[in-house]
Amino acid sequence: MPSINLAKGFTGAQADMTPATFISATATATIAAGDPVQLDGEGKCKPATTATAFLGIACGTSTKREWAAGESVRIMRQGTIYLTTAATATAGAAIGYNASSAWADAVTSTYKFSINGSQTVEGVTGAGLAKVRLFGTEITTL
Repeated sequence: MPSINLAKGFTGAQADMTPATFISATATATIAAGDPVQLDGEGKCKPATTATAFLGIACGTSTKREWAAGESVRIMRQGTIYLTTAATATAGAAIGYNASSAWADAVTSTYKFSINGSQTVEGVTGAGLAKVRLFGTEITTL
């Protein structure tokens, strides 16, 4: 099934109409669209700083791009999302994040929390807006 591409938007935006899976959890700290998210208690979440209990990526909308503690966060587990990278994201490579929630190729220990089955669809050299496809939430620490 072909997907309909949406115009490039903002980090944490759903990138196309590829079928996507979302969950929600209550924030215990401020979470921005595009942040990796991990479990922080039963039904609660925070920005991910490790690979433990990874839930997915905070996915914003045209009206909601940040969540305060106590708000319900929209979290993408599968689908295609735009992420602002801190370093190069190569087309075809897996994406990874670090303890500061920064994204880039998951090929070095700098961005050591690699999302298994992820794939950069539209890469960037250096920092920029990359299009990334997620196929799940299993993490490998490099």
